[in-house]
Amino acid sequence: MQSSDYTLIIPTFNRDDSLSRLLKYLEAQNFPYPIHVLDSSVEEIRETNRELIESVQLECRQVVFSEDTHPFDKFRDGVAEVETELCGLCADDDVILVDGLRESIEFLLANPDYSVAHGYYFQFLYEPKEIFVSTITYYTPSYTNDEPLERLQALMRHYQALTYGTYRSEVLLKVFDNVRPVTSILGRELLSSALAAVYGKVARLPNLFYGRSLGPSASYSCWHPLEWVINDPTDLFSSYKLYRDILLSQTLTSPGNTMEAERGTRSIDMIHLHYFLKHAPMEAFDLIVSETLKGTSGTEIFQSHDVTMGLVYAAAQFESLSDGTDLLAENIVLEENAGAQEPTNPHGMIVSSILRQQGNHPNLVRYARNIKRFATGRKLLSATHCPPAYPEVAAVLPQEPTSVPDREEEIYPLSRPTAIRNYILAKDFVEPPAKYNIQRDDQRSDKLVAAMDFYV
Repeated sequence: MQSSDYTLIIPTFNRDDSLSRLLKYLEAQNFPYPIHVLDSSVEEIRETNRELIESVQLECRQVVFSEDTHPFDKFRDGVAEVETELCGLCADDDVILVDGLRESIEFLLANPDYSVAHGYYFQFLYEPKEIFVSTITYYTPSYTNDEPLERLQALMRHYQALTYGTYRSEVLLKVFDNVRPVTSILGRELLSSALAAVYGKVARLPNLFYGRSLGPSASYSCWHPLEWVINDPTDLFSSYKLYRDILLSQTLTSPGNTMEAERGTRSIDMIHLHYFLKHAPMEAFDLIVSETLKGTSGTEIFQSHDVTMGLVYAAAQFESLSDGTDLLAENIVLEENAGAQEPTNPHGMIVSSILRQQGNHPNLVRYARNIKRFATGRKLLSATHCPPAYPEVAAVLPQEPTSVPDREEEIYPLSRPTAIRNYILAKDFVEPPAKYNIQRDDQRSDKLVAAMDFYV
């Protein structure tokens, strides 16, 4: 493996502090691959970024775009300039784990029938003296079926985006070329991941690969299918037809496809019906309808507590598309723990559920900071904090608010202090739920802390 095999693409927009932190992190780890920074910032910040790029000891270049460039158009034009066989994106406020990246590069070079390779993703909340790691948020198995639409089914039944994986450059360019007619952010993100799965197999390697920031990010309209259908269902359905037509045309010409157009169309529709239902909490629909009858705005309905918590809860319900062995393994774990005297940590369950939600919900950062307090003993949950629509969650929580231990006591069993900062690791990161089938790694926490100590 040579540095000429891969290029890292970092899109940035008016976040010079984040870009500086990421580039200095990569510099400290002697990042061996070329980097292209796709910069559509305002002129003053763009100049700051230029000075930063010239100062770091990296093979790094700035590619300038106008401030109003659509993000996916910027991605496409950036990939078009890549000269290496492989490439991948990294958001300027996220972080990529160099060891995990190296393994994904090695895998793709050795397996030509795979289009994408990546590992496990985690979510983190950054502060200079403390980083909170909530959970492993992307973990679904590899998509290895020979039939393109079977890979699409595996992707969409528990959707986890492929945006930041390691790609064959020709595949990623083809993806971005074909999503251009779709104008919505949601449509382009879904179609880009769907096309990647259609074009080839997708590998999930058992390593830490990528960290997704829980900090503030740009807000887009209709980024979530339920928000879209509440606000403008006619636009959603008309946009879906264009989306489906592109996806179908690419599927019919992809290696391994055995379906004719009619059966392919029906299959794509059923696959996406499952996706839409997954993102529509049944418990909240009476509220949605009643508020619509009252004339409440779609945005206000979508941001309501019951809808938000319903989406969070629905997103956490993972069922593996398998022969049943995953469920069997989970039952064995439950039986082994049946006689245990120590209860499982109910707060970890809420932490995972809330922070596993995908997208840029306006309240997500507030939730993240509240859950950080829950997870660290600064404020603990009880059943009284749980929405009545979710009795399964309330049942595992204490009926009265748990008292907060004295600060002098050992209340941070998952706290990992270093010379750089303190790390607070949620239980679901250290011990992921059995049903997710995340491969055990007793050094996972050590590896993460060692890498993130360079992220300053």
